[in-house]
Order: sequence, then C-alpha cells, then structure tokens
Amino acid sequence: IVAVAISQLPVGIDIQHISPKMEKIAHKFLLEKQLKGIKEMSQFSLESLHVHWGTKEALFKAYGKGQLDFKQHLHLNWQKEFIPEGDYFDAYIFKADKKTDYNGQYEKIFEDYLFCIVTKKDN
Repeated sequence: IVAVAISQLPVGIDIQHISPKMEKIAHKFLLEKQLKGIKEMSQFSLESLHVHWGTKEALFKAYGKGQLDFKQHLHLNWQKEFIPEGDYFDAYIFKADKKTDYNGQYEKIFEDYLFCIVTKKDN
C-alpha cells in the first residue's frame, strides 16, 4: 500500500495494519492517563489505538526533525465519540514549551488497514 500527500504546509501520513498486538504495546506510546481515557471511551476499540499510533507516526513525519518522545511530545485532542470508519480531529506537538497545531484525519481502508494524515495548521 502506498500513499502520497502534497501540501504547502508540513504534512505526515501513516498506514497501519490493524493488529491485536497494538494493545500489548500501547503503553510504549501513550501515557497511563491517556490509555485510561481511551479505555473509558464508550467505543474503545483496537481501531482507536491504531488511530493514536498512526497519528503519532504521522506527526513525527510532519515534524521532520526527529528527537520526539511519542508519549510526551505528540498528542491528539480527542473530544468526541470514536467513529471506526473515519473522522477529523485536532493534534499537536508540544516540545520545548512550544505548541504546534495540526489538523488530523483518519479513515479505515480495506477491511484491516487504517490511514492517518496530519497537516500543520496555518496560524
């Protein structure tokens, strides 16, 4: 599977194969309070963990400078019910007391893949 994104602003994309292994490694990229919040969502699912991982991967790629901690620096602003088929959301990178905002989108593609894309907001 190949994806291409073209933008005048920093952009990052990621495609994830949906796998039960994600539940076992979620503690590596989510803070305990984030993982607890996701589990408390009324529609907690394997797909929601993949959205978080895929978005953090996409943010890392959009940032392009490396040296980001997936738990501490990369964040999703999730304030609504999770829709497994796809949705829009806000994300941000917070590093060295600087917050950079991104628009995010995810979509379930085929039966077992998830596509995530982030684009830096034009502030």
